[in-house]
Amino acid sequence: MLPAFGDLKGLAMKAVYLTGGGITARSVPQLFVPQYNTGFLGYGLNLLTTALSSAVVGKLRGPAASEPWLLGGFAFTVARIIEDYAGLQILRFAQYTPPFQLAGDASYGMAGIYATVSYPLPSDSLRALPPAALPAAVAPNGLNAHAGMGFGDGSFN
Repeated sequence: MLPAFGDLKGLAMKAVYLTGGGITARSVPQLFVPQYNTGFLGYGLNLLTTALSSAVVGKLRGPAASEPWLLGGFAFTVARIIEDYAGLQILRFAQYTPPFQLAGDASYGMAGIYATVSYPLPSDSLRALPPAALPAAVAPNGLNAHAGMGFGDGSFN
């Protein structure tokens, strides 16, 4: 045990609970009631989700898990408010790790959003052409077309 770091396992678990609370706060309202997850009503839904999920986690894992879960939900909600009003995106990790794209939250996922790219992409600038027809396979003269790999008379001897 390194004295400067203390209990690393406990710290790691707090970080997991904090992150879980934040992700839950942001994704559950967007997943279930996306039409209401805007403005002050959306912030209220984030805080309500934080409180309810923290209570559930507290019942299942105890107060040592409930407190960081609650703080994570508050932190992600405050970050959302700052993003909405100051234009400063504080939490950026979710854009780059697909498992954490927050359930259709436009601030985090790229589903359905087209991004500008600075490199050319291959595209078909001509109208779509029909596929070229392949010529029919024709058996050479003197060979049985059904013979397969035989000698032409249908035998493989």
